[in-house]
Amino acid sequence: MNRIVGLIPEPIVLRAFPSGRIFDKFKKVALRHVAMAKKGKSNSSNPDKGGSHGHTTLFNHILDSEMPESELSDERLAKEAQVLLGGGTASTARTITYISYYILAYPHIGAKLQQELREVMASYPRQVPCLTELERLPYLQALIKEGLR
Repeated sequence: MNRIVGLIPEPIVLRAFPSGRIFDKFKKVALRHVAMAKKGKSNSSNPDKGGSHGHTTLFNHILDSEMPESELSDERLAKEAQVLLGGGTASTARTITYISYYILAYPHIGAKLQQELREVMASYPRQVPCLTELERLPYLQALIKEGLR
């Protein structure tokens, strides 16, 4: 089925499924980043790594690897980026969804979390707690770890 859908021209698929336009936009962004990384590789005197503002990207590592040239097409690298972003986004969203559900479905969980957060959040929004402060909160950490499990 996937092969059949792959044969349908992209404009037709995007017209039939407008929600897929976000994936098309991301693909275009990924293709731009691939092109910048390739430009940086071809111009080794360019310390900017092809427009990545001095940061080494995943694309730079892939292009510098011993991967066969046949595996380094712009289209393939853009698809790899889509898979990585999709995986990271879906799992993060799912974790937040699980945690939010339990906080809202079980009032004692929300109450205990509020109690633990009360002191560290006292100056919010003037002062946002730093990550190390939040990492010291055992109940918050337990909720996060349970959501990830």
